[in-house]
Amino acid sequence: THVPPDPTGMLSASRSLFASMPGPDDIRSAASAQQNLVRREVADSLRDQGLEQSEISRLLHPSPPPVIDTPRQLMSRFDSMIAQATRTPDVRMPRVDQRLRDLVDRADSIQASMSRGVAHMQPAPPPLARDVAARWRDGAARARQAGQSFAGLKLKSGDFSGMDLSGVDFSGGELEGVDFSGATLVGANFTNACLAHANFRQARLDGAALVGANIGRADFTEASCVGAKFTDAIVQHTCLAKANLESADWQGVTLLEVEADESRWPGARLSQATLIKGRLTGSGFVGAELTRATVLECALAGADFTSATAESADFITCTLDGARFDRCRAPNVRFVYRSSLDGASFREAEMPKSNFRGTPLAGCDFTSALLDGADFSEARCVSGCFESSSLKGALLMKTDFSQARMAQANLMQAVAQHAVFSGADLTGCNLFASDLARVDVDSETRLADAYMAKARTMPRRKVEPPASARKES
Repeated sequence: THVPPDPTGMLSASRSLFASMPGPDDIRSAASAQQNLVRREVADSLRDQGLEQSEISRLLHPSPPPVIDTPRQLMSRFDSMIAQATRTPDVRMPRVDQRLRDLVDRADSIQASMSRGVAHMQPAPPPLARDVAARWRDGAARARQAGQSFAGLKLKSGDFSGMDLSGVDFSGGELEGVDFSGATLVGANFTNACLAHANFRQARLDGAALVGANIGRADFTEASCVGAKFTDAIVQHTCLAKANLESADWQGVTLLEVEADESRWPGARLSQATLIKGRLTGSGFVGAELTRATVLECALAGADFTSATAESADFITCTLDGARFDRCRAPNVRFVYRSSLDGASFREAEMPKSNFRGTPLAGCDFTSALLDGADFSEARCVSGCFESSSLKGALLMKTDFSQARMAQANLMQAVAQHAVFSGADLTGCNLFASDLARVDVDSETRLADAYMAKARTMPRRKVEPPASARKES
């Protein structure tokens, strides 16, 4: 290979210079040796000061930094490193980095929302140690006196029982398993908070905001929630037994398998709410708003719906024996798919075009009820009372009215084919133009003063032409 001449000797000098420079391995070895030397000197100095070897090792060999959980924390750490390196308190990021930050914030928000949404499906968090819980409690009391906000607080299994936390902002907090029993939380803000497994027994939550909160498996036994807002809340396996929910807002909420025996819901707003497999025996819904609500497989025996509004509501496979719907306004309401209403009361109720098809209604009281266009086909209304009720145009096909009291009832244009009126009292009934074909009556059926003009009492038969006419044709 041809080597160019080197008249000035610069090439040889450069080669000698690079050959004499230390390599990367040499640099690392020297740095490590220097670091070990410094550590030994520091260790000797600390040992002379009386420190134990374990403490010296902890100081000279610190544990690695904690693992960064979220991209948001990683970005914050990156910003702080830049700020320290440049000795500036604030680092202005370019527009592209700002967009990245926005995406990270959104991802963290979605992650936090998903975590809050499934917290009730996880086991309850373990209780805090007594000293730790006491410190949190004291700190909360001081912060409350100073008027500080608790928004975004992350505390699991804390103890705020019996404390006065009225008007405190807990929005967005992660408060799983926290004990609020007996606490005063009037006007408190729990919007989007995670309250799964929390204890609110006998707490006062009047006017509190729990919009979007997760109260799955929380305990509200005997709690007062007058005027509280629960819209968009997650309500699954929640205990509301004997709770006062007067005028509370549950519009559009799905309540899954709640335990709410003897709870009180006067004036509560449950429009378009969905109750699934709940236990609400003996509960009171006086004056409640249940428009377009769906109640599926719920136990509501003895419940009181007096003066409630339940327009187009659906009660599907529900137990409503002994329930009260007096003066209830519920047009187009439906009690279907094996719902039971034995002994229920509907006195003066307004329920036109309602659906009771196939429903057990033994001993029910429909006195003075408005039931025009209602469907009672195949229902069992044995010993029921329909006195002075209006059933104009109602469908009563194969309905069992045995021993029913129907005096002064209006059955004009009702269709009662194959209905059973054995022992029924139809005194003074308006049966004008009604269809009574093939009805079952007996000697005890009373029809005194009943108006039966144009009523169909026998099936009309097609008149066959004579045989001679058929042959000619």
